[in-house]
Amino acid sequence: MEKYERLFSPIQINSIEIKNRLSMPAMFTKFANPDGSINERIVEYLEARAKGGVGMIVLENTCVDWEYGRANGNPITIHKDSYIPGLYELVIELQKYGVKVFPELHHVGREQMSKYLDGNQPWGPSAVACEGGYDIPKVMTEDDIEYAINKYVDAAIRSKQAGFDGVYIHGAHGYLPYAFLSPKSNKRTDRWGGSLNNRSRFAVELVKRVRNVVGAGYPIIFRFSGEEWVEGGLELAEGVVFAQYLEEAGADALDVSGGGYESIVGSPMQGQAFDSMIYMAEAVKKHVGIPVFGTGSMGMYPALCEQLIADGKVDMLNFGRSLLADPELPNKMKQGREDEIRHCIRCNECLGALDENQGIRCAINPQLGREYKDKVILADKKKNIVIVGAGPCGMQYAITSSERGHEVTIMEKSDRIGGLAFIAGISNYKQKELWSLCQYYKTIAYKRGINVLLNTDASLDIIQTYNPDKVILTTGAEPMELNVPGAQKAANALDVLENDGNGITGRVVVIGGSGVGIDTALFLKDKGCEVIIVEMLCNICGELNGYLTKHLKQLILQNDIKTYSSFCVKEITDSGIIGSFNGRIEQLNCDHVVSAIGFKRRDDSTLHNAISSAGIDVEIIGAQCGSGHIMEVTRKAFVNALMD
Repeated sequence: MEKYERLFSPIQINSIEIKNRLSMPAMFTKFANPDGSINERIVEYLEARAKGGVGMIVLENTCVDWEYGRANGNPITIHKDSYIPGLYELVIELQKYGVKVFPELHHVGREQMSKYLDGNQPWGPSAVACEGGYDIPKVMTEDDIEYAINKYVDAAIRSKQAGFDGVYIHGAHGYLPYAFLSPKSNKRTDRWGGSLNNRSRFAVELVKRVRNVVGAGYPIIFRFSGEEWVEGGLELAEGVVFAQYLEEAGADALDVSGGGYESIVGSPMQGQAFDSMIYMAEAVKKHVGIPVFGTGSMGMYPALCEQLIADGKVDMLNFGRSLLADPELPNKMKQGREDEIRHCIRCNECLGALDENQGIRCAINPQLGREYKDKVILADKKKNIVIVGAGPCGMQYAITSSERGHEVTIMEKSDRIGGLAFIAGISNYKQKELWSLCQYYKTIAYKRGINVLLNTDASLDIIQTYNPDKVILTTGAEPMELNVPGAQKAANALDVLENDGNGITGRVVVIGGSGVGIDTALFLKDKGCEVIIVEMLCNICGELNGYLTKHLKQLILQNDIKTYSSFCVKEITDSGIIGSFNGRIEQLNCDHVVSAIGFKRRDDSTLHNAISSAGIDVEIIGAQCGSGHIMEVTRKAFVNALMD
């Protein structure tokens, strides 16, 4: 009997059998060509996940209306017949691995700006703009509604012609079908608005029309948000009834997500429950007779996934960000190699990269989106490589070098692997994620035979005993020092975290509102301290992506941590701090002060010069400044290791 028997059991959806209960949901990548056509990059990105053992892949927001309904940038599109050949080639490439492939038929609706639609006004049921700076949509007429439904219908026909196993209709997250469903965005008084029955009409009519053209045996799956999580939005009770309408209309399965652009909580993050969204799928499943998909971030807990299916709460599970982090996750689960899984750390750097128009990326999987280009192949000549520093940068370099056939030794001054990632994980809210990453590095190093020397202060003499062909210095960063009178009175944030907060009690001022400052503040709050954060810039979390920034600000608010932005510390006294704030001198009294003002690159010049003078090839790899982000250093380490 397999360990996860139910998770890897097949399921029937209409005429097709899916080999297991794991689905890769649609995730916008911005990997497609500018015109939305398929290319080698998108094929190899998805092929890696197909090889990894997932049962079903849903192609990212596949545009049905390029003129009025495309997402920002370059979504994959199916709005013309000319795109069918490229889609067909993608489908047959993925299907050879036994995976079922669906396009996610998508119309962005009101969640768009005219500048991204070649000047065209976005469409919606009512003149209600999506919060966040989006344009007021054009109120759709009867002819517009008919036009939009026909766009979906035509796309469904093309989907079948392209060889897809079925169609997914994206009716979640505020997009066009959901804009009609939501009482917040739909203020119509005609047959398309008002009652739940009327607000559901667009989606119901959509499913019926698609069914008419694809036939009885072709699967239709509808994705929607069980509730909206905003004031005046859809609530779960109506979401359950809506699900019943969809089943009656002809949907074969339902994928229950949550939220939308105005809530931005559809991707559970560090500190949130891993199954925080399952309750909606569970509620829907009690009232329908067709398979129900659940979503969240359960990849770290396979046993939980197995139990959810065993208990009948869901029939399928979406593994999104988990498959970005490790495309082999399903195979590793099935083969009993769970300790080798590189688990998603729920930092949402993937989504943050999209907002920067960079294409989706992953903090811990540097190969994401580069599968077609950055292939790990055996080196022409085996080398003996010594790496100094066992943080994420050093560990990534070591693993990639080992995969290329090199002999690798790592020297680490401390007694553990992980560097600053381990210390950041001391704060409870993200301990599971970051310590899991550190454990992954440890496991892979052991299984690949990488020689890890802990408690080793690397010197030229020690390094030379290993007769290296190349030395890589990845010693990372160290805390910056405060330069104000009384600076010696402040404890260092890293020391506070590593020493479990010993001696820090009462009222505490943390100087610095970046990542380490917030980690330390939340850590001390858990220890029972009253915490204040002061930041010299105009906002806290300044260097973090927008999703993580919003999430951390919510955590700060929930934990009753006070913050002062644009506060410039002038002096630390025995009773607190003195600084300028809003044009005046302010004194904050406290029992302890903690410095978390950021990092500077560690100076490795002496060791570097000594190694170089000994005739050994040596290279320094790390962030451009400070500690950098994990994504920056792992990417650099990976790319550099490919060149050895």
